[in-house]
Amino acid sequence: VDARGADPVPEHDSSGEFIFLVAEVYRHTGDLALARGMFPRVERAAAYLDSLRQERLTPDYESGEERVFRGLLPPSISHEGYSAKPMHSYWDDLFAVLGFREAVFIAEELGHAEAATRLSAIREEFERDFSASVVAAQRTHAIDFVPGCADLGDFYPTSTTIALTPVGAGGLLPEGAHARTIERYWEFFRDRRDGAPWDAYTPYEIRNVGAFVRLGWRDRAHELLAFFLADRRPAGWRHWAEVVAREARVPRFLGDMPHTWVGSDYVRSVLDMFAYVRESDESLVIGAGLPAAWLAGEGVRIRDLPTPYGPLGYRMRRDGETIVVEIDAG
Repeated sequence: VDARGADPVPEHDSSGEFIFLVAEVYRHTGDLALARGMFPRVERAAAYLDSLRQERLTPDYESGEERVFRGLLPPSISHEGYSAKPMHSYWDDLFAVLGFREAVFIAEELGHAEAATRLSAIREEFERDFSASVVAAQRTHAIDFVPGCADLGDFYPTSTTIALTPVGAGGLLPEGAHARTIERYWEFFRDRRDGAPWDAYTPYEIRNVGAFVRLGWRDRAHELLAFFLADRRPAGWRHWAEVVAREARVPRFLGDMPHTWVGSDYVRSVLDMFAYVRESDESLVIGAGLPAAWLAGEGVRIRDLPTPYGPLGYRMRRDGETIVVEIDAG
């Protein structure tokens, strides 16, 4: 707020995030009463997302340069990198994909057949428009990765990595596009770590650790983790600020401290190393991020790790050339 009054700062990610949260709590707790009590709010959140996408389903977006925005959520600054000028951020659209999908899931679990059918139709149409927009943006900007927004064709991996987790939207993207996006991030990260000049970064990047685990890049995931753990400041605080500068003693904007979104991405990524749910086939993948060094001697022991399928316990250790995995009963 300044002499001009309050700036418009639309953010369109929270509705999908809220619906996802309701679904996740239900999956992990089985609390049907809570899901039932939340469902009217879930429906309103989904309806709001639907009203936003309708703004880009008018004749203005049927052809020409505006066609790339057809069916997307309108511009926002949700991912903050677009604070100077709101953009059609795929961060928003990906959380909308997740929100519509989870709204269908909750409706089906509660036996609301009419709502499930209606929400399924919205979800399918939005997913088609989202996929078509990414293809059009790649063509318009002559790129082979998934851009942060349709307007710029920009490289913004801290935003688009959510396509892999938690959204699980890989099937909606052009073949190989998301892997190329993450591969390009790895090249950028490696160059910065190994001496390329840099001034500051936002530790939202830590969510790429979990993405690397899900891509099978175990060693790379741990290289990322070691880099980020070394940048917790002040030393001993065991947290990340919103901004980490190369020069620790230079006065500058640091943002929120501690930054809870960064912290929660750290927790998610580390837990993914031990077990994660692969959305494509609803499999529970165990130990994908455990490096060989951790399996020596007594190895790794996990007890009561929460999963949608109940608490998980296992032991994993090396025995000669063999990896022995013992999964607890239940």
